[in-house]
Amino acid sequence: MSHPSFSAPPARISNNTIIVFDGLLDDDDPTAKLVHNFLVLECGVAENPPQVRYVRVPTSGHLLNELEKLATACRDEGVRPIIQIECHGDPNLGLVWGADGRNGTLPWKHLSETLRRVNISADGNLGVLTACCFGIHAVAPLDVRRTTPFFFLVGPDDTIYSRPLLRETRTFYAHLIRHSNLSEAFTSLNACKYFFAVPFFYIAAARVYQKIGGRGRQGRIEQLVTLARFRNGATSPRPEQLREWRRVFKSNMTDGSLSDRFLVYAQDFLGSKAKGAEVLNNLFAWVKSLPSNRIIRQSTPRA
Repeated sequence: MSHPSFSAPPARISNNTIIVFDGLLDDDDPTAKLVHNFLVLECGVAENPPQVRYVRVPTSGHLLNELEKLATACRDEGVRPIIQIECHGDPNLGLVWGADGRNGTLPWKHLSETLRRVNISADGNLGVLTACCFGIHAVAPLDVRRTTPFFFLVGPDDTIYSRPLLRETRTFYAHLIRHSNLSEAFTSLNACKYFFAVPFFYIAAARVYQKIGGRGRQGRIEQLVTLARFRNGATSPRPEQLREWRRVFKSNMTDGSLSDRFLVYAQDFLGSKAKGAEVLNNLFAWVKSLPSNRIIRQSTPRA
C-alpha cells in the first residue's frame, strides 16, 4: 500500500538566542563547550546573529531552575530561544547525569512539562536539541490537545557516540544560522531524527478528518446515533428522534464546522505558529482527494 505524504510550507525561524545547557560531567567528552565555541565563531560572521550563551547544569535541579528562569525571560524580555541540552539519555529514565546516573535523572514527561511552559512564554518559538542518546524520546509525552512543548525537537533515536553527534549538530546549526531556514536545516540530519510541530498537527488533523469527515462522515454519524441510543436507554427510539440525532451530528461534521474546530485546536497546539485557515482548507482538499484506504504519514520538509 502506498503512503502519500504531506509537507508543511518551508519554515523560517525568528529565534534570537541559542543556549547550550551543559549537563556533562568531568569524565565526559566536553562536547557542550565545543558546540558553544562553534556557535560563537559561526555567529561572529553571520548577519543578525542570535545571542549565544553557555550554562552549566550539573544536576537535573539546576536544569529545571534554569528553564524556569528562561520562561520568565521569554515572557518579560522577548527571548525566543533554541536550547541544546548536553547530557546522557535513557529511553525509560529520560535525561541522565553521568553515564551511571549518579547526579540524577529527569523523566521525559517532567522535561516535556517544563519545556511546555517555556514554549508558551516564547509564543510557540522554542527549538530544542537533545544532544544525548535517545534524545528524540522527549517527544513521547506529546498530547495534541495541549500546547506543544516545542516548535521543533532534534535528537537521536538510539545510542550514539559523542563525536558523530557533535558533527551533526554543528552542520545543523550552520544551515540554520546561515539561512534561517528550519526546513533546510532538517535536510542535513542523518544520525538524528526530528519532530516539527506544524506538519505533526496537519497530519493529526488529516487522520481525524479521514475518520469523521468526507468518506468517513456517515459511518461516524451512525456510531454516534448508536451511542446516543445507549446513553438515553432508547432501545427502540422513534423515527423522528433518530432523524433529529442524525441532523445534529451531521451539522457538527460539515467541512466548515470541522475547519473552525481544527483551527481552534491548531491555535491551542501551535500558538502563534497557527497562521491561516487557508492552510487547513488546503489540507482538507488534499485529504478529500485521497482514496479512503490510504495511510497518511509525515514527509521530510524541503526548503
